Amino acid sequence: MVSSHKLFGFTLLELIIILIIVGSYAIYNSPGHKKYLTRIKRSDAKQTLVAIWYKQEIYKKTCGRYANTLNPDAINSEKTCIRGHLKPENYTLAASSISKRGYYKLSIAFATDTEFLLQAVPIAEKAQSNDLQCAKFTLDNAGHKLSYNHLNQPTSECWQSKN
Repeated sequence: MVSSHKLFGFTLLELIIILIIVGSYAIYNSPGHKKYLTRIKRSDAKQTLVAIWYKQEIYKKTCGRYANTLNPDAINSEKTCIRGHLKPENYTLAASSISKRGYYKLSIAFATDTEFLLQAVPIAEKAQSNDLQCAKFTLDNAGHKLSYNHLNQPTSECWQSKN
């Protein structure tokens, strides 16, 4: 005799797939995961500042002073300067003012013949702008690495490798 009752339910495979989807969603949206992503994105600022620091040193050896602006359209900025023939506003480094992954705005806060200060701040429209602990990174000509929180107070942990 054939039963006329239909069984409704889920197979074990369907339940496992649902658990995987719900678990992945929970992990991705957990506060710990968001903090992890924020720390990972900080490396964008740190790596880009170090790359610009090296370019500044090359510029100094060639031009006798440090560049005071960044411009990605400047062509071979280190090779185009002739000592004593450029006005200070023309000391431009061929480098982008946006970090490699696009999370930070970069600038040369100041530059003289002997000193410079680079800085990176999160771009306002990006999620990284919610990073209150490490709201600004700086790197000077002597290699001093500083960071500041959203209240512009110095913080020491942002340049550490685990952050």
